[in-house]
Amino acid sequence: MTMYDALYIAPHLDDVVLSCGAQIAQRTAVGERILVATIMAGDPNVADLSPFAASLHERWELAQETVAVRRAEDTAACALVGAEVWQGCVPDCIYRVHPETGATLYNSGA
Repeated sequence: MTMYDALYIAPHLDDVVLSCGAQIAQRTAVGERILVATIMAGDPNVADLSPFAASLHERWELAQETVAVRRAEDTAACALVGAEVWQGCVPDCIYRVHPETGATLYNSGA
C-alpha cells in the first residue's frame, strides 16, 4: 500500500490544485508524497444529457468528451505541483438524476 504524507480531498476536478496548488508544490519540493482525491469525476450518460448540461458542454466547446478532458487537465495540473491523483466515479451534479423518477436534479447554474 502506498503511503502519503497528505491527502487533499476535492468534490470537483481542479478544486484542490486551484485552491492549494502552491502549498502542495512546497510540500512536494521537500519530498512529501501528496495524493489528491477527487470524488465527482465520473463519466455522465452523454446519450441522455439534460438541456442544462448540454448547454454547458456546448459553451465549453468540448462536446461529449467534457469530463475526460477535465480529468486529463486535473491530472496534468496535479503533476505540475508534484501530486498523485485518484479520481472517483460519481458524476458531477449537473449530470445527476433522481434515483426513482429519473428527473434532472440541476436545471440551471443558480
